Amino acid sequence: MTFPYLRSAFVIALTALAGCSDAVTTPVQPDPPAPVLVSVQWASVSAGDQHTCGVSVQGAAYCWGRGGGGQLGTGTRDSTAVPTRVSGGVAFAQVAAGVTGTCARTAASEVYCWGDTGLTPRLVLASAGGVALLKAPGSYGYACGIQAGGALVCWNPSATASLAGPYRDAAPGADCLLDGDGHVLCAQHRLVGDDHPFAATRVNPTAGDPDAAFASVDGGGASACALRTDGAAFCTTRASSGCCLSAWVDNLTAVPGGHAFTQVSAAGLHACGLDAEHRVWCWELQTTSAGPSTTFQLGDPVQVAGLPPLTQISVGSAHACGATSAGDAYCWGSNQFGQLGTGSFGGTAAAPVKIPGAIS
Repeated sequence: MTFPYLRSAFVIALTALAGCSDAVTTPVQPDPPAPVLVSVQWASVSAGDQHTCGVSVQGAAYCWGRGGGGQLGTGTRDSTAVPTRVSGGVAFAQVAAGVTGTCARTAASEVYCWGDTGLTPRLVLASAGGVALLKAPGSYGYACGIQAGGALVCWNPSATASLAGPYRDAAPGADCLLDGDGHVLCAQHRLVGDDHPFAATRVNPTAGDPDAAFASVDGGGASACALRTDGAAFCTTRASSGCCLSAWVDNLTAVPGGHAFTQVSAAGLHACGLDAEHRVWCWELQTTSAGPSTTFQLGDPVQVAGLPPLTQISVGSAHACGATSAGDAYCWGSNQFGQLGTGSFGGTAAAPVKIPGAIS
């Protein structure tokens, strides 16, 4: 059965549309142009919790990955999978990516921070009180640095505190310090705070000379690793109690394999070391709970394949990055928030990927 009046109406409608196409057709908007990437010669990179930052040899700072806390310093809370220039145009010598905050040091020892302190870089320490060595902000929104005379200075968005020391190094992400004698001190609570300022106790190695000096300490969240002056690496971790980290479960345990490292970096429950031949080795930090007791052991270091010789490494919560003497940078691990800098979000890179460029 046919319905002529419906057919006629349909034809009339088509005819009307054909004659009035300008009135009913929505113009197709062109896709926005892809960002133009510029080549960057990296001086160093810093892997944070879920973002990464780097400094070029010219002193330009770039950040990428998760931006919800303003930790990228671009003036917004947007995440990006491409290294993007930090606002303000300040030239930096070092950048340190943390959890929801980032800090950077100028050649004049001034310190700027963003994220926890705002969406763009803000001067937090002038050159007169500046630092020679800057360490990444911890999970409580504070960062620390070592001044030229060995004094430790730490700050958060609302306060600044200092301790004469002398100190050689600090790992505010793990609430650990390295004192002037090379001993590792770790606190159950944050180093900076009204409740427990600088309440740290010594953590001793379980092997070798207990009085042997350490050269550096690094860590974040539940783990901390220290590098002895002879290149031997030692690590420890904390147990979790409900939502929070509690006391350190063990003294410093020697990393297996007898490797001699020039740098060690740790965060979450993994760590990496850089040896004298510029190779990268990574290992896990494992805890096992049985009733009220917790045991701690280290996995065997595994060499990261597919890397050229690196001069610097940095470990984040679930990813790691490093730079070469030629200015190239590589990252591997989780890319959930674009923290590998490859231009895409999601997935995991089991092998290192080269950062292709940046948005200037």
